[in-house]
Amino acid sequence: MKKKIFTLIMGLLLTALGAAAQNNGNAGPLTWNYNAGTKTLTITGTGAMPNYAYGGGTDRPWQTFKDEIETVTIGHGVTTVGQSAFTRCSKLQSITLPASLTKIGDHGFSFCTALQSIALPAALSEIGDYAFNECSALTAFEVDPGNARYTATDGVLYNKAKTSLRKYPAGKAATSFSVPAGVTYIGEYAFNAAAKLQSITLPAGVERIGEHAFHGCTTLQSIALPEGLTTIGKYAFHNCTALQSITLPASLTHIRNDAFSRCTALQSITLPAALTDIDGSAFFNCTALTAIGVDAGNARFTSADGVLYNKAKTELVRYPAGKPGTAFTVPAEVKKIGNDAFENCKLQSITLPAGLTTIGRKAFLSCTALQSIAIPASVISIEDYAFEDCTALTEVTVAWDTPLDIPAYVFHHVTLLNVTLRVPAGKMPAYKAEAVWKNFGTITDGVLFFLAVSPATLSFVAAGETKPVTVTASGAWTAASDQSWLRLSKGSGTGNTTISVTAANYTGTAPRTAKVTFTSSSITQEVNVTQQGASAPPALAVSPATLSFVAAGEMKPIAVTSNTSWTVASDQPWLTVSPVSGTNDGTVNATAAAYTGTAPRTAKVTFTAGSITQEVNVTQQAASAPPALAVSPATLSFVAAGEMKPVTVTASGAWTAASDQSWLTLSTGSGTGNMTVNVTAANYTGTAPRTAKVTFTAGSVTQEVNVTQQSGNINMSRYITLTVQSGQPIQLAFRAAAAGTPVRVVSGSNTTDVTVNATGVYWSPDQNFTSDGTTMTVYGDITGFGCSGNGANLTALDVSHNTQLEDLYCQNNDLTALDVSACTQLDWLECDNNRILALDLSHNTQLEGLGCSGNQLKALDVSACTQLKKRLNCFNNNFSKAALNRLYCSLPDRTSTTEGKIRPAYDATDAGHADVLASSGSIATGKNWKVQYYSGGSDIPTTGTKTCGPDFAVTPETVDITFAGETKPLTVAASEAWTARCDAPWITLSAASGTGDGTITVTAPAYADEWPR
Repeated sequence: MKKKIFTLIMGLLLTALGAAAQNNGNAGPLTWNYNAGTKTLTITGTGAMPNYAYGGGTDRPWQTFKDEIETVTIGHGVTTVGQSAFTRCSKLQSITLPASLTKIGDHGFSFCTALQSIALPAALSEIGDYAFNECSALTAFEVDPGNARYTATDGVLYNKAKTSLRKYPAGKAATSFSVPAGVTYIGEYAFNAAAKLQSITLPAGVERIGEHAFHGCTTLQSIALPEGLTTIGKYAFHNCTALQSITLPASLTHIRNDAFSRCTALQSITLPAALTDIDGSAFFNCTALTAIGVDAGNARFTSADGVLYNKAKTELVRYPAGKPGTAFTVPAEVKKIGNDAFENCKLQSITLPAGLTTIGRKAFLSCTALQSIAIPASVISIEDYAFEDCTALTEVTVAWDTPLDIPAYVFHHVTLLNVTLRVPAGKMPAYKAEAVWKNFGTITDGVLFFLAVSPATLSFVAAGETKPVTVTASGAWTAASDQSWLRLSKGSGTGNTTISVTAANYTGTAPRTAKVTFTSSSITQEVNVTQQGASAPPALAVSPATLSFVAAGEMKPIAVTSNTSWTVASDQPWLTVSPVSGTNDGTVNATAAAYTGTAPRTAKVTFTAGSITQEVNVTQQAASAPPALAVSPATLSFVAAGEMKPVTVTASGAWTAASDQSWLTLSTGSGTGNMTVNVTAANYTGTAPRTAKVTFTAGSVTQEVNVTQQSGNINMSRYITLTVQSGQPIQLAFRAAAAGTPVRVVSGSNTTDVTVNATGVYWSPDQNFTSDGTTMTVYGDITGFGCSGNGANLTALDVSHNTQLEDLYCQNNDLTALDVSACTQLDWLECDNNRILALDLSHNTQLEGLGCSGNQLKALDVSACTQLKKRLNCFNNNFSKAALNRLYCSLPDRTSTTEGKIRPAYDATDAGHADVLASSGSIATGKNWKVQYYSGGSDIPTTGTKTCGPDFAVTPETVDITFAGETKPLTVAASEAWTARCDAPWITLSAASGTGDGTITVTAPAYADEWPR
């Protein structure tokens, strides 16, 4: 049976051509008018201003005047500043916001480079992403004292509790700034483009630095990072081109990608023992970086000769781009060259070891001096853009008999016509027929030889010693020393081995040198050897001999001149030094913490080399006279069970203290000068949080401490259940509607109570909870739940008992199913990189953003998700062309609002790329959705012409069955219910009907007649 149904829907596209620019009109429910004489834009009316094109605002009605407008006046009754409403109004100097304003949208005033100040009204409760980015003349924020969400001090914008610094005005004239005590989070883009700041001091309580926080602080020379800091976000110090050194605290655990990218003056950095997360991109384009050090106690990473490796040295993570030298031999134990590992290095020659298996993405990006590379036969994977922009490359040698299948862009921006490819003998035809390899201008074959030695240099003490040299070779080799005082354990060999090099005792006073030459066929490798002189006395000098620090804290360098190894130590904990040891000449950075004392304090830094010591005397200035009365902290939060917490009182005379609630008691009600008062909250069994206030008084001065105690009961009726591997750490993060929300995590005999203070767009830091058994349950009133990155340790997730969930992040686990039908408030879902087979979103009408890439989905219907607007990532699934068309048809229509983005392919190398190209992307673009590649964001040139309507196809269209009888499958692609029947009684079908995509089988019995039927 053959049956085809064709449905053709033709549409008529009408295009309206605009007339000349108007100077007034409507903007949604509002009215706008532009006065060209006064350069003033006035917006009046009642309601919300529309959102405009993201980041550019090209569709706003006053776009024609954006380079003229100097003043904006928004009348009372307007409730929002729309997305991109005034972005790039380059002459805008003054803006008047009404008392009715509640929201400023994303990019609301970004790139308003003439705007000098802005006053935020009391009703404002939401400021969108990038709202004031690149406002380079902005010197101050003002906030109405009645505002419940925000406050400003000295022109700097904070959240109301001053625990989060939201925005430092980029045009503020100061060259230094101390973040006040109490701040725990430096917000995203907080100091972006603050080009005048040279020094920043962070207080001890800062735990996280957000994405792009110091992006573009081009004159920033020093920043003191406090102990307690755990996370440095993506691009946090991007383009801080004056930053030469930075000391990372011992508490730091995460450095996100590109954190220090384009810090072109950064020369060295030492990673602390606690660090668990960093990749090569963290130091992208750090062209002056000569060495990356790692604390010896770090369990994840190590460093050798300034090069960063994982702890086992099986992966080379980062070679510093500014490291001196023109040649480098990768150690024999390395199996993987990490992503961006050699980016921008100036090496002319790199030798890869015989056991190497993987070359990561952009591993040798912009190695513009690299002339040749020999890739060993052990390599089984070369990832995209591995040799991009290696413009000096003239020769590539490979050792595979069968050409390795590599991505199309491995040699992106390399003119392969000018490069010679050397392949094994007799294998030239295979390479000339293989994609990418066939593009080389010259392909030659013959016997291939590999020879590498490590290390390339050796240094011996005068007393004499023995050191190993690792040889990696494809065949026979010889080795010879050019000096009799330097002996080798063997002078020849075959293949990979290690030889010993021994230097005899030396009594000369000047260093002496030698060379060991290794030869295999026509290839030579050399090891340069130096032996120290015996009688040269150790020397040590430091400069300057004294240092003076300001009270706010800062970092200063000490120059070391020496001919031997040395150590350095500070005699005071408030003064830290880095590094703590070295050899020969070097630089030590001394960092003084912020100081609030009223008298100067002193310290001493002592350098030691053998019996020689040198000292640097240090003085730190006193802080300015303290206020008559100050208390810290200004807020306290207590758990329901009751507890005691200290309040520090700083006073110049007598003071009193009193609590306004009987359940909150003080250790003392009065005192003189500086003291500590212990505040104790009694046990509480109520179901709602309770508050109190402690008032301190000194003369006419009062200071208050606001107190909150959590409710006694965790909401045990609202919970999320995880199926996990027993005994494994499970990484979780939370968000709640109210600060102080109690949450309980239970797994077997393990119970952990945590308090969630992350609200709004903020999340609690990732925290590990150890499983006891195969189930873990999270109880409490959380609105955001994150369980990403647990891999095979997390196999199932049940969120049906938390119906208030708004955000769910569960990427990179081993989930095969996910039911979110009960989560009707869900507005963001990220479930990428699992093994999910189906995803029902028919109940998720509030969903705004969706990431479901890297699963095994065959179909996806988002027709119920009418609020979907941010983006939809769905690449690397099992979508057919028909399934993609049905997905496009289900997208909400965005023709009257901002553009959406759907990404059905990562890039052009995806396995399902042909189906994506053949799909009818015009369905999506007709609804104002861009169809894009995830990598790079370019538009996908889809070719399909199908329109929305019933969808039905059966493949194959003909079936041939042998006389012996057999069973064959038919694949059905359908968007609705279907039936199947056969007009021959001797044919049996496995199903007579179905709904949607499916497979049925056709079975025929044996047939004895000589004529076909």
